[in-house]
Amino acid sequence: MTEHDGESNEEHVQVWLVERTYSDDEQNMIILTYATPDGEQYFRKERALTSFSGGRETTAAVEVEPGNLGDQAKRGLSPQRDSQT
Repeated sequence: MTEHDGESNEEHVQVWLVERTYSDDEQNMIILTYATPDGEQYFRKERALTSFSGGRETTAAVEVEPGNLGDQAKRGLSPQRDSQT
């Protein structure tokens, strides 16, 4: 078992970057949307464009606590399925 910031990975869910959009409401904001591989849950992160020039990384996958995940079904969305899987 690997450790992540002193906690076991069993307490985190790995999600993958699936969408990057610019905020319509605020200038200079990017919204990063990550989702579980099955597309059932998602995690959103808002970043200022200026924060991309600093030391903070934007990665293809992140690990988040299950309580920070949203449920696609509650938003009225259905997960997109890859026809090749």
